[in-house]
Amino acid sequence: MDLQGELRKAVRLPKGLITSPQGIAIIAVLVGICAISRIYLQFLPNIKPVTSIVILTVLVFGWRFGTIVAVLTVCVSNMILGWGIWSVGQIVAWGFVATLTYLLAPFFRRTPMVVTAGYAALCGYIFGFIISQHAFIYGGLSGFLTYYMAGLWFDTMHAVGNFFFYLICAPVLGKIMITQRARMVDYHHSRYMRRAKESA
Repeated sequence: MDLQGELRKAVRLPKGLITSPQGIAIIAVLVGICAISRIYLQFLPNIKPVTSIVILTVLVFGWRFGTIVAVLTVCVSNMILGWGIWSVGQIVAWGFVATLTYLLAPFFRRTPMVVTAGYAALCGYIFGFIISQHAFIYGGLSGFLTYYMAGLWFDTMHAVGNFFFYLICAPVLGKIMITQRARMVDYHHSRYMRRAKESA
C-alpha cells in the first residue's frame, strides 16, 4: 500500500462515525498506545510517539479524531504520571498540533513522508514553546525565557524522537489506520443503504 497515495484519497468522514462503535474502538486503541508509551518510556527524555500518532490520526481520520486522541491521552496517562498546570499546557499544545496539522493536511498529503517527518520534528519545538507559557504567568518574560531555554534540550530530544517515530509509525500504523478507515466507511455506507431499502 502506498501510504501517501492513500492519504491523497482522504475524504471527509460521514457524520456520526466518530461516535460509532468502530470510531470509539479506534480512539480507545490509539489513546491506549499513546498513554502506555508515555508511561513506560518515562526513562527517555521527551522521546515518545504521541505527537507523531496525533499527526497521523489527523491526516487519516480528521481533526476531531486527532484532537480527541490528544486530549484523552493526557487525561488517561496523567492519572499515573500526575496532574498539574502542565497538564493544561499538554492538552493545549497537542490540540494546537492537531489543528495545525489539519490546516496543513492538503500539503502533507502531496509531499514525501520525510517532509511530514520533518514537520513532526518541528512540532517538538512548538509543543515545548506552548507548554512553557505557564512560566510567563509566574515569572514574566525573564522567567519564561529562563524556563524555555533550560528546556530547549528536551525539546530537541522531542523533535528528534518525533522525526524517527513518524518514519517508523507511518508505514505501519498509518496503513492500519487507513485500512480501518475504509472498513468504517464501507460499514457506514452498507448500513445506510440497508436502512434505505428497509424504509422504501
